[in-house]
Amino acid sequence: MGVIVTDHGGHFVEGLRREDFRAFDNGIEQPLIGFTAIEEPGQVLLLIEAGPAVYLLEGGHEWAADACSVDYPRVTAWRS
Repeated sequence: MGVIVTDHGGHFVEGLRREDFRAFDNGIEQPLIGFTAIEEPGQVLLLIEAGPAVYLLEGGHEWAADACSVDYPRVTAWRS
């Protein structure tokens, strides 16, 4: 089972260990097997269509892409 731990502000909690977790099935504690703490940032790739059909969207695709990436750091690479 995968879990993501955040604080009240929505920020990821780092430095957690196996001892910080307990798992229960029908009220019975189960052993944790294969615990792996991952503290590396995730990666997101967003592709935006740049063909002639995009002009019909009148910039709506740019607004949607910006709205999706509001919480991610900006690293952009343009290729034409």
